[in-house]
Amino acid sequence: MRMNRCFRVTCSSAWGQGDTAKSWAPIRSTKGVSRLVSFGIEPARVDDGLIELLRTQEASIQTQPERLFKTGERVRLTEAPFAGIEGVYQMADGERRVMVLIEILSKSVAVRVAPASLRKVSW
Repeated sequence: MRMNRCFRVTCSSAWGQGDTAKSWAPIRSTKGVSRLVSFGIEPARVDDGLIELLRTQEASIQTQPERLFKTGERVRLTEAPFAGIEGVYQMADGERRVMVLIEILSKSVAVRVAPASLRKVSW
């Protein structure tokens, strides 16, 4: 029992409290990070050569993904409540939404929808 208590204290001081935890806090709170890879309470070390290789590969990759739709392009909404309605693509609105202008009761209205709910309209 004593060993378990000691382990918990060591673990919590390494990952959850004190100066060490403060230095890891920005990493643990980064979007997409669920946890740090570790061996027991010791964080895993990564070889500098591997980090340099990853940086080189990242630099060679296109930085901006190709957009599915261009501003002003005609699109059709495919999901309720606007399924079947055509509109004009305006812009990306965050990571998971886009803005489309549709006409309702003779007025242009901006709606925000998931990009997956749009299809290009062929002329």
